[in-house]
Amino acid sequence: MSAQDTIYKVDGTRLVAKVLLVSDTIACKRFDNLQGPTYLYPKSTIREIHYSNGMKDVFAPATVVATIPPTTPPPTTPPSNPSSSNISEYPILKHGARYRQGKKHLSEADMLLVAGKRTDDPILLQEISLTKTCRRSQHFAGAVGALAFIGFGAYLIDVSNYGGKLNPNVILLPVAVIVSEVTSIVLKVQRKNHALNVIDQYNRHE
Repeated sequence: MSAQDTIYKVDGTRLVAKVLLVSDTIACKRFDNLQGPTYLYPKSTIREIHYSNGMKDVFAPATVVATIPPTTPPPTTPPSNPSSSNISEYPILKHGARYRQGKKHLSEADMLLVAGKRTDDPILLQEISLTKTCRRSQHFAGAVGALAFIGFGAYLIDVSNYGGKLNPNVILLPVAVIVSEVTSIVLKVQRKNHALNVIDQYNRHE
């Protein structure tokens, strides 16, 4: 099993990963998903890396953030209806075939819209884009399969009603139906995995 490295970013966040390359860009894989995508971070966003062998690389000094006490006390009365407040303060959770954030139930499209508000996270935006691409491709494959099925059925009805020999090339239509269905299933699985990556990356900010 690969030993884990720890990446400390300039903004103070910490990432447990397996570092693959250190240059102007840091390439790594998430330690809890070593078979998943490779993530790229500009070196300027990384403060230091602690490797599993005890070595470390330091690229930028730690950022000291000064805190100024508020001049007015924060409100003590919570909102009467949490679902009507800014829902971004809640993590996104998988809820059956849909998603939930606070008390609000979300479709996949709504979940991607909410997650897409974090425009400062390139990894999150990449996973959102991949989810949308898989969804479009899945729908296209399904449409191709449906058209091939309808065309094959219409051809069989025509031959049955008016006679004639079956065209050998027509066998390509049921083959197209099968290929389209398999492709649609594969894309559905990939789409689900990318959607889970979206909520996982989004919740890292919570």
